[in-house]
Amino acid sequence: MQVVRTARPDDVDDLADLKLHALRPDLERAGAWDPPYNRARFVREFVAAETRVVEAGPRLVGCLAVHPEADTTWLRHFYLHEEARGRGLGSRLLDEALASVATGSVHLDVLSGSRAMSLYRRRGFVVVEDDGVDTIMRLDLA
Repeated sequence: MQVVRTARPDDVDDLADLKLHALRPDLERAGAWDPPYNRARFVREFVAAETRVVEAGPRLVGCLAVHPEADTTWLRHFYLHEEARGRGLGSRLLDEALASVATGSVHLDVLSGSRAMSLYRRRGFVVVEDDGVDTIMRLDLA
């Protein structure tokens, strides 16, 4: 059974592990695989109150953070364990995140060429910047 809940501060290490597992293929392809740096960046940016996590038994298998800024909202740290993919879980997390944003624009940063881009495009996100490593996508809400 899967449970979606707000993250707790003590989830940080498990979520950093999830990031490394989930993003390794894309980070290696982009030449950005550096586990100590990748982990430290996640730990530095993690805000439990902004993050929803998915528990499957004792393990965390997914997460997504909604980070409001002055003029936009950023979706950050969207990771799913490989075993949790293809079951609608990513769509559920994304739809819940988008429903929590009333108006304005929503941005996200995804590794260029990531399979996740197709999910974002299906939800209406468009590419606004791509440097060959990172792609910035935006969705304008009504």
